Amino acid sequence: MDLNGEVGGDLVPPNPDHKPSGQASRVYLKRDGKLDEVLGRVQKAGGRIVRPKCFIPDADIDIIRDTEGNVVGLSSMKKK
Repeated sequence: MDLNGEVGGDLVPPNPDHKPSGQASRVYLKRDGKLDEVLGRVQKAGGRIVRPKCFIPDADIDIIRDTEGNVVGLSSMKKK
């Protein structure tokens, strides 16, 4: 499927073949300029911050666990 350089996604209902995990591949969601806003909503929504903000050369990243137990990365690219 050609997504013109964009990444697509889908949410599916839980089933026995799909189990939440912190051991699988990690997906990073880009939240440029909105990382702090999103992090402020994580715990209110029942998730938790697994690793607070980490600074890498081109981005700030955080790792969260959602309410189903999935570990997800959030990133915000630094302006050049």
